[in-house]
Amino acid sequence: MAAFTDSSGKVWRVNITVRTMILARRALNINLCDLCGSGPETDRARDLIFNNIENFAQVLWFSLLDPPSSMMELASNLKGDSYAEAQSAFAESLIEFFPDPMMRQLLTKIYKNAARLAQMTESAQMTEIQSLVREHIATCSN
Repeated sequence: MAAFTDSSGKVWRVNITVRTMILARRALNINLCDLCGSGPETDRARDLIFNNIENFAQVLWFSLLDPPSSMMELASNLKGDSYAEAQSAFAESLIEFFPDPMMRQLLTKIYKNAARLAQMTESAQMTEIQSLVREHIATCSN
């Protein structure tokens, strides 16, 4: 079962079920199954979940095995590495949700490639930031 550790050190187990799917649909009008497809519905779902902190916190809260009494209690300890770890655990749990082994295998490959591409992008961003810092230091030295 997927899990993550929040910034206070508490370990949370993520378990996406049909209940999670229903709650996400009712609260946010999001079909979590759309996260696993392709096309406009998938792009919309990914944007609504992974690019919207409040929406992500809410669906994460829906998916916790033993959730805290409020979403805000959970959200208070999500930041930095713990937030990224929570996103990974959520994606892993979503993959585990599907009963078809071939579908799970395909989704695992897709998410691993997406993570690899994200790391490459972060690496390129860091290279650019380092270049700008060096440029700024050189300008200040003159």
